[in-house]
Amino acid sequence: MRALFSIVLCVAAPNLSHAQELPPLLPKDVKMQVAGQPQDYYPRAAQQAGIGGGATVLCMIDPRGRLRECAVQAEEPEGRGFGDAAVSAMRTIRIEPSAKDGSPTAGRRFMMKMHFGIQ
Repeated sequence: MRALFSIVLCVAAPNLSHAQELPPLLPKDVKMQVAGQPQDYYPRAAQQAGIGGGATVLCMIDPRGRLRECAVQAEEPEGRGFGDAAVSAMRTIRIEPSAKDGSPTAGRRFMMKMHFGIQ
């Protein structure tokens, strides 16, 4: 079995609450680097049982491009560790300090959906 994961990004303006619908982040807007491999984050018990799932996490970008204040907003299925796994994976993501248009990325809040699956 091979573990896989994917990330879907949304960006929120600083004054939007996370309960509101968030517009999608265009890939050309902000560059992101992800470290590690899916098996590094996949919840061990879920992976061994062949269970897939995911989580939605809200994070803020700090001035060094690291994701901080990450909080699980939703997890499916609940109680299988996908929320904690997604937060751990988010800690390895680095964001460029400015978007293509030159606007700073620090302080932006992102809603990220991470999906884990077995192939």
